[in-house]
Amino acid sequence: CSVWRSNSMNKTATSRQALLEAAREIARRDGLGHISIRRTAAMCGVSVGTVYNYYPAKADLVLAVIEDFWKRVFHGGLSCDFTHGSDFSAVCGQIYTALRTHLAQFDHTFLRELASLNEAERQQGKALEMQYWEHIRAGMLAVLARDARVRPGAFTEAFTREQFVSFVFGTMMSMLRADREDASFLQEVVCRLIY
Repeated sequence: CSVWRSNSMNKTATSRQALLEAAREIARRDGLGHISIRRTAAMCGVSVGTVYNYYPAKADLVLAVIEDFWKRVFHGGLSCDFTHGSDFSAVCGQIYTALRTHLAQFDHTFLRELASLNEAERQQGKALEMQYWEHIRAGMLAVLARDARVRPGAFTEAFTREQFVSFVFGTMMSMLRADREDASFLQEVVCRLIY
């Protein structure tokens, strides 16, 4: 935790980012349910009041950790795959690997633990999650539209690109919850359906 001492007031001060890093470490080691204002303050060597200055409630701190997780997933390489990728099946594998890699930092319990939060935290966490999921689905849809290998007639009014991307992404999330090592089977299914 990056902490500095103020000579004039002899108080410990820290940044929002340092507090977030401490809370993320608690989540990584012990799970989202173990994040607390008191524990975060102790890790940073600051008063509980200092944490409350940045995060008015525990829920705010937990949600900041959830948002930070999804930012890291999305900005940790997925954007460039969406921009440059043109093989939908390959990009699905890359997305799955990126998601699994980031989840590994949280011992694969992160997605399951979201269900253990209280109702208000769960709803807010879901809203944050949905924002990032929508970005990922939009990127997948863009890659699918660019994929020249897709056979003519693969998509119809009853089997749309949007529905297909939602199905593939939902399957990925289920596979992550089940801790599947890779997405090779899903990639094979994608290939058989659209190529």
